[in-house]
Amino acid sequence: MALERRVLGVVSWAAVAIFVTAYVFIATEKFSRVTVALGGASLMLAIGATDAEHAFFPRTPASTGTSSSCCWG
Repeated sequence: MALERRVLGVVSWAAVAIFVTAYVFIATEKFSRVTVALGGASLMLAIGATDAEHAFFPRTPASTGTSSSCCWG
């Protein structure tokens, strides 16, 4: 039985690069935080790292009808 290695795809690497770039821009205050956040989110949608449904309508316990007090379950 061979061990499988998981390799990140191009979209995953692009998403990491967008996140790191946004983080650097926010940390160095080169641009407004709002501009960087909206730009990064737009790029994530454009490259297909996430879709609009997951970006704007997160799955939460309130939306799934569960009574859990934790938002991660």
